[in-house]
Amino acid sequence: MTRQASTVIVGGGIWGLSTAYHLARAGSTDVLVLERNGRLFDETTSQAAGLVGQIRATPLMRRAVRCAIDLFMGFEAETGHDPGFRQVGSLLLALTPDRMVSFKEHVEHANENGVEVYFVDEAEMSRLAPQLDVSRVEGGYFVPRDGYLDPSQCARAFCAAAEDLGVRIQTGTAATGLSMREDWVTGVETDRGLVEAERVVVTAGPWTGVISKKMAGHEPAMVPIRH
Repeated sequence: MTRQASTVIVGGGIWGLSTAYHLARAGSTDVLVLERNGRLFDETTSQAAGLVGQIRATPLMRRAVRCAIDLFMGFEAETGHDPGFRQVGSLLLALTPDRMVSFKEHVEHANENGVEVYFVDEAEMSRLAPQLDVSRVEGGYFVPRDGYLDPSQCARAFCAAAEDLGVRIQTGTAATGLSMREDWVTGVETDRGLVEAERVVVTAGPWTGVISKKMAGHEPAMVPIRH
């Protein structure tokens, strides 16, 4: 059991493993990931749909997704590990005239923010989705750079790439508390002992709120829900 690390990450799902990889990629390789289960990415990550779409409500989220797409596209070449991203594009359909009105706003905002999006006619919809009954569709648009991936395969790729860079991963180790000095976290209490840390990152999905409130006295600006 590792007793000390510069950065301890609580939660071995896709967010924790991605954080570990990006820290190590930036040169901070003294990273330890703690996962309470015997296997990594076995809870929330395994339930994700894996859709990677750029049509988002804010410019920040659109930029974030474009950044993710660029990362996935070059990940295997950079690390030797395939995240499983398939850039097949996404076809969004409207079944009512009112929905088409909102689609016009979607396309306009997307194009203004550098996202390639265009409306498609019935022939193109039939080509993209041969099983689709276009007679019941009011219209639609296509986002060619969108895609999908298998969340578990992507998390596995992050894990392998992080370990290649020196990140340590400890499964079967549950966080039971946070060691505090005044308002600063100095380590993670686990069911296997204390791990001292300069920084602690909590990536525990729907349990993040529980950890931050019960262990650190911080009220998060979210309501965690497990589906």
